Amino acid sequence: MPSSHGSSGGKKKSSSSGSPVKLTIDDALARLEYGPFHTRLLIMGGIATMANCMAVMASFFFPQDFDGGNLSDFQAASLTAILFLGTFMGVFFVNFASDSFGRRSTFLVCAATTSLFGFVGGLMPNYAGIMIMRFLVGFGLGGTNAPFYYLAEFVPHQQRGVTLLKLGYAWALGSIVTPFLGLATLDKDGLGPPVFLFLCSIPSVISLVAGFMILPESPRWLMSKGQNEVALSILRDAAIINHQDPWAICPQSAHLMRGGKTKSKWKAITRLFRKEWRRMIMCLLPTFLVVDFLYYSYVQLIHMTISNTDGAEDDFEFVWIGVSAIAELAGIAIAIFAIDRVGRVPTQAVSYLVAGILIMGIGIGRNVEDNTTDDRIATSYLFYLCFVARMFITLATNVTWVHTVEILPKKIRATFHITAHALASLGGAASAYHMVTPGMKFSVVAIVVGVITLLTSLLTWTFPETKTLALGNSVSRSISRDGVFTNRDNEEEKSMLSRSSDDSTIDPSLGSL
Repeated sequence: MPSSHGSSGGKKKSSSSGSPVKLTIDDALARLEYGPFHTRLLIMGGIATMANCMAVMASFFFPQDFDGGNLSDFQAASLTAILFLGTFMGVFFVNFASDSFGRRSTFLVCAATTSLFGFVGGLMPNYAGIMIMRFLVGFGLGGTNAPFYYLAEFVPHQQRGVTLLKLGYAWALGSIVTPFLGLATLDKDGLGPPVFLFLCSIPSVISLVAGFMILPESPRWLMSKGQNEVALSILRDAAIINHQDPWAICPQSAHLMRGGKTKSKWKAITRLFRKEWRRMIMCLLPTFLVVDFLYYSYVQLIHMTISNTDGAEDDFEFVWIGVSAIAELAGIAIAIFAIDRVGRVPTQAVSYLVAGILIMGIGIGRNVEDNTTDDRIATSYLFYLCFVARMFITLATNVTWVHTVEILPKKIRATFHITAHALASLGGAASAYHMVTPGMKFSVVAIVVGVITLLTSLLTWTFPETKTLALGNSVSRSISRDGVFTNRDNEEEKSMLSRSSDDSTIDPSLGSL
């Protein structure tokens, strides 16, 4: 929803112009009740999330069928991994571009990149060409998660966790649709990978169009660039869409406060390891190094189990893979129920624990199945294990992403998420090479992945709880200056805008996250 810059002027002004009313962005957003504006952002975010999912999931199906199935195992795995490496590079580009040109413009460019090269990739006749195209698709994906952060920015903290998790339904839908598109196109005369890639790129085009029509510029970025009136106009327009009085949200004399001058990006990265944040960051970084590795490892191991392959064959059981993906819908539903009732920390920890046990059970079950003459009972048992394992790993990883949006204070939140997305992309790339490692059997891979999952469960217990808290308040209440976990209020956040010290500077990555 691009701001109309003057649309709020038609409403009767309920605040007279007097002495300036000083507001922070958080003050203004706190006055904006959840309503149709947020629903529009949720729909936009859902379209972008489904587009991202289908672009990624396509990489797990078409490589074995590309070039007539003549690719080596390593080449097929690299065709999957290159998308994640493109995302790794794209995340850093998007960070710098967003700071200069704004979050909305950067999202549109990235969505256009993903759409264009997704379609062009279907026309590539050789391995080198498709590798370049998939890298560029991944590069675009590095900036198409902006709607997730828009929701985190705009949605009131009482509804934030549940709203962000609802995007998981869109991801689950993409996980279900993609294998059925593979069923309809791959290994079909006249169709095959080109048509499959075309179809998987259509949601990216829809995301581009929807972003152009719906997505506003980030008020935080506008504020960081001194565009006070434009930021106020966007907030007032949001109030109008929500059927609220725009002048009650941002009075006529309102002035949005800036935290101070913008620091350089490299100084912002070093800020992550300052004493007061160091312990939390050192717990979070390993989690994000493995979060995508775990999710995509589970997806591939489940695909192989259901199809009874070792990953190199192209005879996927597309129907049953699609059915197993319905487990993600169940996982999101449980997460939405539990996140505010049970809490972020126990929901993640228990889900990782159960998922780890289940994936090890799948590895052992495959080994039993390979050594029995009647595998019907084993096959049925394994499918149910796959369904439940996918449900719990989806539940765990989605809550992890939501939790870490909330867990960090404004000073370092954006910079950390750039780092986290980069690490997660590397984990996703690593997951592609499971079965091409010499001497690695399916059961060994499953057990290793299970052990990593159990260690992640233990690590999540070190995170502070954030349910019902505003963005960033948890760390302020949980970590003291010497890095020790406490339960005190941090008055520094309250006085941040009135100080001119180093702590009052704006995180330069606000424009990208």
